[in-house]
Amino acid sequence: MDRYSWICHSTCEQCKTMEGSYPERPQRPHQACECTIVDHLGQGDGSGRCIHDTNTVLGVGPMDVDYEPHDPPYPQGQYPSRVTVRHDVMVLCRGGQVLNLEVAISYDGAVLQSLWDSEDPDLSCENDAVTRALSDADSECPPCNESNAGMV
Repeated sequence: MDRYSWICHSTCEQCKTMEGSYPERPQRPHQACECTIVDHLGQGDGSGRCIHDTNTVLGVGPMDVDYEPHDPPYPQGQYPSRVTVRHDVMVLCRGGQVLNLEVAISYDGAVLQSLWDSEDPDLSCENDAVTRALSDADSECPPCNESNAGMV
């Protein structure tokens, strides 16, 4: 397995071509680069060493929505009785492992109406998914030795 992974967070063509795995730490293609370079040193070597201070969300995939009782459109002032929103969330664990989590959140009642009427319901759903993914990552990520924590 390669030691480093390049995870692109932008539409920059230089950065997109860097996506992938490398045996040696890749160099950033420009000064404004905000992509993530994951060092997998702690993964599988038995050291249990933390290589990051926290679990971090690397990316959130597009959402998939199930409406009950049926798909929109709904008449003015009417709402579905329940909406289930699914996101694929990529989380970088403190020990260097990358998890792909599917987060499904159901909204109904007053919470659904509040979401439906909000300024940006998609962003609200994404924020809820990120919060849930970080909570799930606390139990899904393998434990590591916190005395060695530090950003790579």
